[in-house]
Formats: sequence, C-alpha cells, structure tokens
Amino acid sequence: MTSNRAKEQAGASADLRVSDLDVRFGDFKALEGIAIEVWPGEIVGVIGPNGAGKSTLVNALTGVVAPTAGTIELCGRALQRERPNARAKLGLLRTFQTAELFGSLSVNDNISLGIRRAVAERGRDAARIAIERLGVGPLVGLKADDLSGGERKLVELVRSVAGVPDLLLLDEPVAGVPVHDRQRVIELLRDHIARTGASTLLIEHDMEFISGICDWIYVMAAGEIIASGPWAAISTNEVVLEAYLGSSV
Repeated sequence: MTSNRAKEQAGASADLRVSDLDVRFGDFKALEGIAIEVWPGEIVGVIGPNGAGKSTLVNALTGVVAPTAGTIELCGRALQRERPNARAKLGLLRTFQTAELFGSLSVNDNISLGIRRAVAERGRDAARIAIERLGVGPLVGLKADDLSGGERKLVELVRSVAGVPDLLLLDEPVAGVPVHDRQRVIELLRDHIARTGASTLLIEHDMEFISGICDWIYVMAAGEIIASGPWAAISTNEVVLEAYLGSSV
C-alpha cells in the first residue's frame, strides 16, 4: 500500500479535513483537539481502546452530535452546520456498528436505496461489483430481517458503496463478519477506491484487518489523538502500547 499523503505537497485537496475538533457533554470533554486528514485514494483507520472517543468522533463527523469547537471539511466544504442527511447528499456515507437495514425490505430493495444516492448508472455498476465481490448474490431476494449479523454488515457495505460516496465512513465493518469473508471486504474497498478515486475512514478493533488495509492510522485515547502513522510505526509505538495496557496492538 502506498499512502497518498504526498499529494498535499503537490497541491491536492484532502477529502476529509478535521481541525481542532472538540465535543463536550456538559462538563465532560469527549473529544479534544482532534485533527484528522483523509486524502483521495486513502484508507485511513482510527483505533483505540474502549472509551477512547471513537464513536463520538463518528457521530460528530456524521452530524449526530454537534461539535463544541473546530471544523469538519469534506472536499473543501464545511460540514459542521450540516444535518446528517445533507452530509450524505454531499458525499459522506456511513455504516454502523450494528448494521442498520430496513428489515421488512428485501436485500435488493435495501441496496437500491443506496443506488438512488448516485448517478443511476454508476450506482448500479458499483452495486453489481460489490455484490459480486462480497458474494452476497444469493441473499438479494431475502428480507433483511432474515439475515445473520455478518450478512447484514456485508449488505450494508454494498448499499453504502452503491451510493458512490466521496468518503466512506465505516464503523467496525468486519464485526461479526466471518474471517474468510474479511479478505473480500479488503478487496472490495481497494477496488472501489481504484475505480472511483474516493477515500475511506474506518473505525475497527480487528488489528489484523487494520494492518492489512490501512495506509494511515490514527490512535485515540481519552478523547485525543495520541499517535498517527503507518502500521509499522503504530504497532511499535510505546505510547500506543501503553494505551492498550501494554498489550500488542
């Protein structure tokens, strides 16, 4: 994997730029001074122990919670005042820790909702490729309520990719997904980026998955970014190891 961060020096613009982001709940500071960049073509990971603030970060980026301070820019456009649906229309699509599908609808109908967010032909092509890559073709006629947890995660990913977003925000994309299907997720995301030039920011606890897919990684603890870099640097960083209670990440 080759990071595209050199594009900054070549005058390119980041797909996502988060600067000095704070989130408070009363007297509790959930996030402080968060600064994150995701460049075109990158897959960027955010990791950290439970309670680090990862979920709050996702909610701030998607408009579920309002930041106390700081800026969020998608392709140069400020998002912090935009509602969640407006952010989706502007090109920021997400998945959830627990896949959110319309249970009474078929898998095919759920995916079709994603296609509507894109130019029709591009959306259909993206959906077709994602269905093939993830092997979910046999599921398309089933109701979403009849799927396993792992199958729901894969279908939600297909729906998001079908929207052809500028930035795909994935919240634990392989949680509950069988190990043998995780390589398919990696291949889909890399293919999607290669075809569209989009980027991905993902939150994940599976370090084998993170190490195998991410160009750049941010590490959070107690609401702050404590380290960033490629996996080779992160996995040997003493500050990171201490944040994980001395265990190998």
